[in-house]
Amino acid sequence: MKNINAAQLVPIFVVGMAILLALVVGNGVAYENYTTIALSLGALAVIATVALGSQFFILIPICWGLTGQISILPLPFSVRQLVIILASAIFIQGIIFNTNKRSKTGSEAVDIWIWVNIIYIIIVFFRNPVGINALGGDRVGGKPYVDVLLGVMAYLILRGRRISPIIAKKLPLFVVFSNVFTSGAAALGFFFPQLGDSLSYFYSVFSSTGTVGITSYNLSSAGRLIFLQSGAEALILYVVSACNPIRIFDINNYRFGMFYLLGIFGILASGFRSAIIQSFLVTSVSVILRERFNGIVKIAVTLFVLATGAIAISYLPIKLPTTFQRAICFLPGNWDQEAVIDAQDTTDWRLEMWEMVLNSDKYIHQKVLGDGFGYLRADFERSIEIGSGNAQLSATEARQEMFMINGDFHSGPLGAIKFVGVVGLALLLPVFFLAVKMALNLIKASLGTEFQFCAYFFSLPIIILPLIFFFVIGDYRQDFITVMFFVGMMEMLENSINESRKV
Repeated sequence: MKNINAAQLVPIFVVGMAILLALVVGNGVAYENYTTIALSLGALAVIATVALGSQFFILIPICWGLTGQISILPLPFSVRQLVIILASAIFIQGIIFNTNKRSKTGSEAVDIWIWVNIIYIIIVFFRNPVGINALGGDRVGGKPYVDVLLGVMAYLILRGRRISPIIAKKLPLFVVFSNVFTSGAAALGFFFPQLGDSLSYFYSVFSSTGTVGITSYNLSSAGRLIFLQSGAEALILYVVSACNPIRIFDINNYRFGMFYLLGIFGILASGFRSAIIQSFLVTSVSVILRERFNGIVKIAVTLFVLATGAIAISYLPIKLPTTFQRAICFLPGNWDQEAVIDAQDTTDWRLEMWEMVLNSDKYIHQKVLGDGFGYLRADFERSIEIGSGNAQLSATEARQEMFMINGDFHSGPLGAIKFVGVVGLALLLPVFFLAVKMALNLIKASLGTEFQFCAYFFSLPIIILPLIFFFVIGDYRQDFITVMFFVGMMEMLENSINESRKV
């Protein structure tokens, strides 16, 4: 009989304890015993930390899409942020005791420019210091600075690491699963509100209110299933990273074809034109990188056929769902007026908002150097007044006013000017350019290796991000953190590829 050593018993013990604690959590949810749930979740976190040890960093990309909170914990952090905090503690402990197993990573140009931007954000903070409302002061609401700090830590942790080919092959699937889980949790909360509200004590996205941070998963006036977007985009990215999108309908790739169609269905059901554009861009870039000029021709032909087919369908007696029509009604066709009007109203609303922001100093007080994150106290009190319904504004006007006070302009450049000014926007341009260059080089270096799939998965989003930021929809507060995360991931993959070539 083959002997079993202690090392082999560790994963068996960890999995067994995790299953046991998961059952305890389920029982706690059923009987609304939230103390038991909290203790069990804490135990799960300890087990995960001990089991993964120095490899705990791998949970950062896996949990990047988990932006909801564990509501029963008295902590104002999302799951993603909690994971980064734990990974940071392990990282700092490793530095103190010199136990970090890090690759020797030189500073590339993109790293230098990232630090230039971080230093500038620090300068903006001291020019516009923010505090906690209860402590008084002229400015309040500095949570985005905490987000940036955690983004910096994620970047620092990831860039010096490396992963094995086995993990590289599985990592994209784990990332997709977390995004699909988020969409599924929000869907459950919407369709089964009572069950969702009970589960929301475990993870806030289950809540029937459908709101997590600044992200709303509720239906809009046009019936958009907004909560489907995250999972659908992840599915599409997974498929176009795993294979050439032109070949997804080959009989040998039927599974990829099914996943891609499922992703497109989710995007159309969400009703976001920006999501359609993003899916088109990530698919097109994947094809072009694989087939060069021939890819451009194939994409053009495919786009023409799909657009012609969509227009033809609009004239059939059987109409597409309103959300589908809203997402593609920019094409000429016989679309329902409800979808067309809702889409046009959104466009007009954005244009009106941009004009108001640019032609006054009410919402951006310092366009050159930026206002920093947070609010002037007068703006903060105004937002409270609007939120309480005492502002004597219509629902549309109140919503628009709140967006402008918060800096949610649905425009990357305007958002950057609001928070870090024209100077900060100019400093961001080299980061975008160099990150895209790094992504292209990483894909080239990964060709023919076991890291190719993972390299595509974490490079394609950064290649299209500048286009989304400038021309579709952007948010400086999120997108700068996103850039740091993906640069860290790409440098980790570079380390891994270089290490594999030494073996």
